[in-house]
Amino acid sequence: MLYDRVEVVRGATGLTTGAGDPSASVNLVRKRANSISRYTILEAGIGRYADFNTMIDHSQALNNSGSVRGRFIAEHKNGNTFIKNEKERYTTLYGNIEADLTDTTKLGLGVSYQKEKRDAALWGGLPAFYSDGGETNWSRSKNASPEWAYWDNESVNYFADITQKLGEKWELALKGNYRVGKHNSELFYFSGSSLNRQDGLGWSPWPGKFKNDNTQSNVQLDLTGSFSAWGLEHDAAIGIQYNRAHRNSYAADNSTFDGAFDFNNWNGIYARPNWGSMSEKYYQNLKEFGVYVSTRLHLTDRLSMLLGSRISSYRTEGTFYGSTQNFHANDVWTPYAGLTFDINPQNTVYVSYTDIFKPQSQVDINNKLLSPVTGETYEAGWKGSYFNDNLQTQISVFETRQDNLAQSAGINPNTLLAYYTASKGAKVRGFEVEASGNVTEKLKLSAGYTQWKGDDASGNPINTTQPRKQFKLFATYDMNRLVQGLTVGAGVNWQSRIYTKHATYGEYGQKAYTLVNLMARYQFNDNFSAQLNIDNLFDKKYRNALSFSQYSYGEPFYTRLNLRYEF
Repeated sequence: MLYDRVEVVRGATGLTTGAGDPSASVNLVRKRANSISRYTILEAGIGRYADFNTMIDHSQALNNSGSVRGRFIAEHKNGNTFIKNEKERYTTLYGNIEADLTDTTKLGLGVSYQKEKRDAALWGGLPAFYSDGGETNWSRSKNASPEWAYWDNESVNYFADITQKLGEKWELALKGNYRVGKHNSELFYFSGSSLNRQDGLGWSPWPGKFKNDNTQSNVQLDLTGSFSAWGLEHDAAIGIQYNRAHRNSYAADNSTFDGAFDFNNWNGIYARPNWGSMSEKYYQNLKEFGVYVSTRLHLTDRLSMLLGSRISSYRTEGTFYGSTQNFHANDVWTPYAGLTFDINPQNTVYVSYTDIFKPQSQVDINNKLLSPVTGETYEAGWKGSYFNDNLQTQISVFETRQDNLAQSAGINPNTLLAYYTASKGAKVRGFEVEASGNVTEKLKLSAGYTQWKGDDASGNPINTTQPRKQFKLFATYDMNRLVQGLTVGAGVNWQSRIYTKHATYGEYGQKAYTLVNLMARYQFNDNFSAQLNIDNLFDKKYRNALSFSQYSYGEPFYTRLNLRYEF
């Protein structure tokens, strides 16, 4: 709701972010106060579980000339979920002012507030095995949390930016962000490896009370533009980034609570523990500084070279349940190189290489931070643009090599938190095929297929809880010729098997499955529309998360009706 669009950058992203990821980065572009005229959007909706939402999005000029503009957004969601006793409430407020200080200078100021409250919040999942080795098959509404459990988050985010055009070809942008967050929860976790099929015993309750306080701030200065050389036009960017974060986490000590019980007949009734005093369990101070430069050099009218380099420094200091967590890395170099060749105006081929350096927050069994992920990514592909750029297509192949990649290893009995091992020599190879845009004037589609294989240096598969193959297709069709104002859509999501391993009973997981989704939107007039969405049309029962002898279910058949009025 707060973002105008989502930009996905494929490939390792260390050049622009410092802590590069081998898959992709997601850039959330905030909504801006860019409307000179008064404009308002009102929305209200209701879902299958009596879950309601309301929203207002209002923009207008704040002076006669329109050089100062404002935007205000408010949204509230409240209702049940498909999990028994679980209730969710979300509140979001957003304000943004944008001002044209001069013809070449623009200033933006804003603040956002978000509050999330979840009652009977599920912490962990449902037992995966009985003690006789058989797999469990629970109702999707089964909740392992008692009625008193809750999970609350609250945050305020302040942001500002100023851009200055420098002549016709260059722009200087300064951006700043400061976020304050709080978390409070009383949660309930089940610990054990299996459950007695007859009496429902075998798992032990482990309730916990937690509190987190955190702050994050970042400043970024970017200079972007183009220049002429050797009779051709080239692009360049130079940037400086500084990030800082601080976090304190607390938990209740020496709490007393009831013992084991029959999980087969569990209904969420469980006495609230007598919580002990709160004490600090984790604190962390993080600093990151980076400088980057990149350029696109047009070697010919059709051949371009992309070069980039970043120097970063990282500093993390803290403790985690009594263990020191200090990490320093200075002058980390992250290079990038690529070539693109325009076969014709519609088709381009490319190759690229980039380094990976990504500090990790995961810890081992001794509560020590894992070493940073290091490695490199190679990619080659083809991009096409057709029908006056209305349809975009892409095919790419990639290989990523990584060391110290975190792999789930279990739950630490002393902290009740996950711990990990570092995989050496991890290698991922795969390919992607994508198409999106307007096939005809009335038919729009978005389709993609991804397939990959990943193993460590010993040939053991990695990231097995992620599907090796995925296919997604969604299409909408304008039905104006038959029914004025009607648009219909349908989508199919398919993914291959996922699995993990139980220490005693071996592999368990979720077989390949398909979900079908539908939508219909009716435009009553220029201002008023209604949209009906149906997710998981055939009510497929599937597991969407696997971890530590547990699993959780994906959402069943779900419908939602949303009304929208613009004026």
